[in-house]
Amino acid sequence: MLNLVNAAQRERAVASQCIEDDITLLAYPLADGVLVGIGYGGGRAHEVKTETVLERRAHNFSRYGAWLPAMLKDGSWYLLRRITGPSDDHCALSADDLRIALELLC
Repeated sequence: MLNLVNAAQRERAVASQCIEDDITLLAYPLADGVLVGIGYGGGRAHEVKTETVLERRAHNFSRYGAWLPAMLKDGSWYLLRRITGPSDDHCALSADDLRIALELLC
């Protein structure tokens, strides 16, 4: 994820990377940090059960609350998380954070 964030900030553009099972990671640079996401592009977004994700998030907000569900204009479906601070802090998104997002998504 750190390489993806660095690429997004260097290019000042969205950077994305496809990982297992057509799940995509993305990083969107912000003036004071970065927006990171994990989810499905438009082709597989229909597989996300929105109601289930929202219910799961609400029932265990302490675990899932940092991830915000979002459907983008192109039909993509992502869980987003904003990370602010100096660029060295962007690595604060751990493997556990991503695992929790995947757990919520799937």
